[in-house]
Amino acid sequence: MSLLERCLSRSRLRDARQRLASEPSPQSYAALAEEHARAGDMESVLQVCDEGLELYPDDPGLERLATRARQLTQEGRLRELSREIREAPRPALYREMCDLLIDTHRYRRAEEVAADWYRQCDDPAALLTQARACGERFFADRG
Repeated sequence: MSLLERCLSRSRLRDARQRLASEPSPQSYAALAEEHARAGDMESVLQVCDEGLELYPDDPGLERLATRARQLTQEGRLRELSREIREAPRPALYREMCDLLIDTHRYRRAEEVAADWYRQCDDPAALLTQARACGERFFADRG
């Protein structure tokens, strides 16, 4: 990000914060969250959305922004875990990756990662995690 873009981004963030302070509404919260998203700060997006959802729990726009920010955060963490596993595989990394995949309902991928985990580390917890993913997939298919 260039110096000019950073200055404009800070200015837009400041303006959005001031609008929110003077006129708290779901639209003001969403505008501030969107400015944080433009700046690439997903943690702040989630904080603003959570704050807005406490005051306006049924607002679909804030719900959508929060859901998307969580998805982007999870996707980023999955990419980071994949890179770390390629560089230096460890059971803790595999476990976290499998848990994230199961939480995001990607059961087949979680099973594959657990199988790789078992092949790489010979960790019995990998078999348990693979069985858990398989069970979750079974129940999701039946639901």
